[in-house]
Amino acid sequence: MYNPVYGLVHDLEKGKLVISDRYLYSSLAYQGVECEFNKIAGLNEFPAPEYVFFIDTPVQECLRRINGRGSETELFEKQEFLERVKENYERIFSSLSQDVHLVRIDGLLGKEEIAKQIQDILFNK
Repeated sequence: MYNPVYGLVHDLEKGKLVISDRYLYSSLAYQGVECEFNKIAGLNEFPAPEYVFFIDTPVQECLRRINGRGSETELFEKQEFLERVKENYERIFSSLSQDVHLVRIDGLLGKEEIAKQIQDILFNK
């Protein structure tokens, strides 16, 4: 993140658009199931994002997609765990700074429509 050549902060300081599919909030949501949020947040000293795009997908649909892969499921791919992760996301989002724009996108939409919604927001602001 802070690598002077390739780090996220370096790119932000250069005015570059940085897009990440995992960030502090996913660490908090997933690891927070087993740990305390404060301990994890202290370990992740990430710069605050301008936008958080949350692709809101019902747990049952997540499980259907996971099972459709045909591979063995991991601990974090079980219904009870995913329900707690979703609850953690809601707790996190309720405490976001007003400087962070939370955008919820329907996870039942197709990939193209989801990408279009994100692009419309990022490039037409």
